[in-house]
Amino acid sequence: METLRLEVKRIIGGGESCLAAIESLDTLITRHDKSYNVEFVDLVPFNSQGKIVQLKEFYDSGHIQRPLEEHEVENKQAWQAK
Repeated sequence: METLRLEVKRIIGGGESCLAAIESLDTLITRHDKSYNVEFVDLVPFNSQGKIVQLKEFYDSGHIQRPLEEHEVENKQAWQAK
């Protein structure tokens, strides 16, 4: 991966709430100029002092698998070409 861009799309909760949900979009650009978008959600609970106590991230693992598999194929082809 060459470039990673994170964009927060929406935040639900926070403020007076003890929990926030953050919807984000990662744009990944490989060294071969392939672009991948990965959407994910973070759940962030806060304690009574307003401090973050945990962060849980949820994403579509199947969507992540495709660029990883393509990367493995590219590496294998480069290795075989040597």
